[in-house]
Amino acid sequence: MSKRSRSPRQSREPLALVGYGLIWALVLAVPLVVSPTALDSFRLPKLLLAEWLGLASLASFALAAALGRGEAEEGGLPPWRRRVLMAAVPLALVATLGLATTEHPEHVRQALADLWIGVACLVGWSLALSSKRLGWLLGGLGVSGSLLALLGILQYHDLYRPFGFARGEEAGRLGVSSLAGNTGDLAAFLVLPVLVAQWRLAAPAADRRGRLLWGAVLALCLYGLAVTQTLTGLVAVLVGSVVLWAARLRPRQAVAAGAGALLAVVLIVLAVAPLRERVARSADFLAEGKIDALVSGRLDGWRAALWMVGESPVLGVGHGAYRAEFARAKLALLDEGVELYPGHVDPFFANAHNELLEAGAEWGILGWVALGWALWLLGRAVARGAARRSREDRGFALGALAAVAVLALGQFPFRFALAAYPILLLGAWLFRVAAEDAPEPGAPWQAGGPRRLLAWAVTLALALALVGQTVRSKDRIGASKRLRVVDVVTAQAVSATGEIPRQILGGNLRLLRQARTLDPADVTVPASLAAQHLLAGSPRRAVAVYEEAIALEPRPELYLNLGRALLTIGERERAVEAFSDAVRLAPRLRSQVPSTVRRELPKVAKNR
Repeated sequence: MSKRSRSPRQSREPLALVGYGLIWALVLAVPLVVSPTALDSFRLPKLLLAEWLGLASLASFALAAALGRGEAEEGGLPPWRRRVLMAAVPLALVATLGLATTEHPEHVRQALADLWIGVACLVGWSLALSSKRLGWLLGGLGVSGSLLALLGILQYHDLYRPFGFARGEEAGRLGVSSLAGNTGDLAAFLVLPVLVAQWRLAAPAADRRGRLLWGAVLALCLYGLAVTQTLTGLVAVLVGSVVLWAARLRPRQAVAAGAGALLAVVLIVLAVAPLRERVARSADFLAEGKIDALVSGRLDGWRAALWMVGESPVLGVGHGAYRAEFARAKLALLDEGVELYPGHVDPFFANAHNELLEAGAEWGILGWVALGWALWLLGRAVARGAARRSREDRGFALGALAAVAVLALGQFPFRFALAAYPILLLGAWLFRVAAEDAPEPGAPWQAGGPRRLLAWAVTLALALALVGQTVRSKDRIGASKRLRVVDVVTAQAVSATGEIPRQILGGNLRLLRQARTLDPADVTVPASLAAQHLLAGSPRRAVAVYEEAIALEPRPELYLNLGRALLTIGERERAVEAFSDAVRLAPRLRSQVPSTVRRELPKVAKNR
């Protein structure tokens, strides 16, 4: 009888371990994943793999709970009474309501899938794993962070460059991208590993070998962050570090630690010459009162977000639809006489560079209310949970939250997987600590029929979601790969002969039509399709597809190419209007407008 009673538990325990292992794969492998054959080689594969691994881990935990129990405590409160679920689900529900009112359903459907997977991971990990295991996972960020930082450092010193960049960007700041693909993404990702390293260094139980290891992680990640020259990331680390040590030490010690952190940042700035120059320029902008230049033109994105709140105050423009509304917002601001930043290399904002303002733009005032409720519950979780633990845990909790807050106000860390999933792990740890150390009062939910039935229902729902995510990942990567093939084939044919053979054009059109079906929210697909129609000598078809692309996501280059196509078919008046919108959105495009119509642009802009 004894053996029989043990065997079921032994057979069930591996399911929870599989789920735990899948999260480890997310922490360690996702930052290293790239897809060179896809047009979006970095963000998209990381996002899709992180979502798949997250759902697979949740399915493992749910099945373990359905068959017996996972790592969550026996007899705890029902899930719907947990702080983490009460914080995250109302926000996701408000965002989902926007699907009924948005003018951009393709963007919203795509983004809502990402949002609900992220919410599920936050809630599920917090319920299924102990704070100790979640803490180990946070420690794993030091491994992937060190690897990405090391590659970025090698790129900065021109010792190893695995990627070829366009326009010689590898020689400058934009070439320090590591496997993140984007300098800002790399910087945002490295913030938490820097704070995790300090957390582990501060632990009294750390031995000499452990301190050396975490000291190396801290040095690598901090220097890697410095060579990205991303001031928002550096400020986030400085603020987070000061808060971390202030919460851990006595007042005098905290002042000394804060001064030490500031001194360390100053030394890093002095050691990295391009960063030193960037800080000097920022200081000049501040002294001259050029706030827009100081924040690298982010005021344009913030103004556009506030304009969207004014246009759609209740539910916003729709989750994920900021990028589709930005051009309309910018043109409206220009019509109102607002002076926008003239120094943009790329004047199109896909994100507001401020999570709070973007939440209002996409979710409306109801979204702000839901977000405020979620932040209040998170604050209570920190106050009742992590604050009762050791000074090291309390310091890390407060410091990490402060750093994430700085990132959220100056970047968009929740909009790409590389930064978002580590932050979700942090949130799961914070809520779990609160559940363990300061549980909410109430009658416990004993194991039995209702609990087991709910676990089976969640398992079935997650299994279906996992199948859907597998298909979705295949489709989106497939679309991106087709775009890559079309780009490469077209470039090679044009460089070799100056034109594209009809056979190649036919193949390109076929691939792009397939990509359009696979990923209808990606504006790159119709833009490329329209360009192929122009090359094929079908300007009228190109006009129709460019107009569809502009309806999906109006970008200045699309207006420019639409104007060229309209001019080809003799519709001069419409062409001038399209050229006018292109130049108003991106003044640098003025030189690409045909000289025969360039002088008409000011008159058209004034009349409109």
